[in-house]
Amino acid sequence: MTSHAKSTSNFETDDDMDKQISDISRMEGLLQGRDLPSFCRYPIDRSITKFFMEETKAIARASSLIIDTFDGLEASILSHIATLIPKVYAIGPVHALVKSRVGDVLSSSAPLCQEDRRCMTWLDYKQVGSVIYVSFGSLVKLTHDQFFEFWHGLVSCGKQFIWVVRLDMLTGEQGEHVIPTELEMGTKERGFIVEWAPQEEVLAHNVVGRFLTQCGWNSIVDKLIQDLRNL
Repeated sequence: MTSHAKSTSNFETDDDMDKQISDISRMEGLLQGRDLPSFCRYPIDRSITKFFMEETKAIARASSLIIDTFDGLEASILSHIATLIPKVYAIGPVHALVKSRVGDVLSSSAPLCQEDRRCMTWLDYKQVGSVIYVSFGSLVKLTHDQFFEFWHGLVSCGKQFIWVVRLDMLTGEQGEHVIPTELEMGTKERGFIVEWAPQEEVLAHNVVGRFLTQCGWNSIVDKLIQDLRNL
């Protein structure tokens, strides 16, 4: 991020978002502005940009670095990091290792929210590969318009789905919102909405064939382990 700092204020329009990023080592030509995390697109004088830059610089002062990734996924990136930090240990995917050592014990023993395990029973009665699992992680916020657009899309696609909807996921004005009848009926027929789900178990279930995700790192690793298609 620090090497890219001079460009962080250049993504102000949709056209800017298509610009190629050329100054991130070992990823030249692979990224566009829209691929960067939102905080990398803020002007350099924003407090959040300064915070992440300082945190990134602090990593370079470490004598060693432990990362939840693996050579088969990010070999070129890891080799570059090794030129900056003496010892780099790629030990991922961590939760897969834990499962191999302790059987069915989950590696994520302290979920952020109370898991609704009713969805696992719901999955047991579906056909193999027929369900879309939808989760935007623990941080993503949606406006009401975005929320209902996703909901309409899930119902209109005609597929069965599990959707994780956190209580704090919506932004803007709170209050009563009229839910269209077609959304209620479509969800009742083909969907299951939960506040939080046991994600590793859901993705490991053979009826789940697609994963609609915000592409947070934990979700990416979970997806790779289960060999699912991302949406």
